[in-house]
Amino acid sequence: MVFYPEQLGGIAACRAMVDDMTAHLSQAMPDESGRAVRWPGAATFHRRHDDADIEVNADIWQEVQRLAHGKPPR
Repeated sequence: MVFYPEQLGGIAACRAMVDDMTAHLSQAMPDESGRAVRWPGAATFHRRHDDADIEVNADIWQEVQRLAHGKPPR
């Protein structure tokens, strides 16, 4: 699914919704003791936040940004 933040109250509102949902799920009672509550995408979410300091070659990052803005590959 794709969501456009502008249609949902802006990026700040979307981030607040995600933060609220993840906080709620993180505090939920698991059905098995000793196991954390998980949700679809939780592992990716945590991996992305844990790996926030990854260095990317500047030329590669420029190309990624160019492609993200709909410009054709070189």
